[in-house]
Amino acid sequence: TDTVRAVLQKLSDEHSTPILAGADSILLDIFIHVEQHPDTVPAFRHLFRATIPHYRLQFSEPEWPKNATGPRYPSIAERARVTDSVDLDFTVLPDGTVAPQSVDLKAAHYTDFIRAVFDRIVTIHYIPGRIGSCPVATATGQKFIFRLP
Repeated sequence: TDTVRAVLQKLSDEHSTPILAGADSILLDIFIHVEQHPDTVPAFRHLFRATIPHYRLQFSEPEWPKNATGPRYPSIAERARVTDSVDLDFTVLPDGTVAPQSVDLKAAHYTDFIRAVFDRIVTIHYIPGRIGSCPVATATGQKFIFRLP
């Protein structure tokens, strides 16, 4: 797998847990989420801490460029009158390109549609996310919907 998210999702889907190998082994459940009241979290629940910088500047999300065309409808799917949607998470780099190793397929059914979306996002230049006027790498997601006219 390419991402920690994919590994954790696979373990969750399969209800996988480590087998007890000896007296020193214990099962460990790890839940990663944002605490609603981080100042009141008991110390025994602190697995790790991350400091996330706060900027007083305006933040803008990455955007699909205006007048850019979407992925091509696969001709085989069009002839078969098949529809689908492809839902992805990925990172848009400061230069507007998609970091290939960051692409995480969340949902789709047909490989022809997935291939069409992947072929398009590797060639598109998004309008990158910004903090103030500075472009920054930004994790985002997008759903591509394929419908017949």
